[in-house]
Amino acid sequence: HASVYRGVVESVNWPERSLSLNAGPFSGNVRIEYDHLVLALGTVTDLRHVPGMPEHAFLMKNVGDAMQLRTTVIGRIEEASLQTRSEIRERLLTFVVVGGGYTGVETAGNLLDLFSTIHSYYPGIARADLKVWLIHSGEHLLPTLNRRLGEYSAEKLQERGLKLLLNQRVKSVTANRVYLENGSEIEANTVISTVGNAPHPLVTSFCQASGLETCFHARHIGAQ
Repeated sequence: HASVYRGVVESVNWPERSLSLNAGPFSGNVRIEYDHLVLALGTVTDLRHVPGMPEHAFLMKNVGDAMQLRTTVIGRIEEASLQTRSEIRERLLTFVVVGGGYTGVETAGNLLDLFSTIHSYYPGIARADLKVWLIHSGEHLLPTLNRRLGEYSAEKLQERGLKLLLNQRVKSVTANRVYLENGSEIEANTVISTVGNAPHPLVTSFCQASGLETCFHARHIGAQ
């Protein structure tokens, strides 16, 4: 006894208890009235809290992102194999993953696996030349799990060559460099962001309409 509509909610008129639903480019918006509204939208990605991150970082949210990153990584290695200037070569072969949750740990591990698989095809590049950094703001990886599991993951990844920085945040990002809050820098042409979760805009618009300051606090925490 339910009616199901497939579309994108463009906006919600909170005082009038109605929403604007877009079902596609040819039908226009449809107004739907409601008595009760349940918001189960999940989060969106917001990288604006780190200058340069939206412009220069790769996202890792879905299979398409993973395919794009794999192509980019192979392209960087191809480019480095032809590069004779050491400073440029080092930047091309350095990869920085931001965020030590599930996605960040899995991405870093997959990069190490990829290098182990393909480095034999590039005799001019030593295995040690390929560097993967993982930067995490917490005390241990995988913070939603038991600390021992996070520490075990860190140990195994470091045994495979991962360079791990804990209790550290990224301050800003450029096309060639990652700046950390402790003042240090990492020269790299490839940055992968697995952080930046923020509430959906419809949720924040509800907070604005209702004057719920806690929602904006939650957005700040989520972005970190």
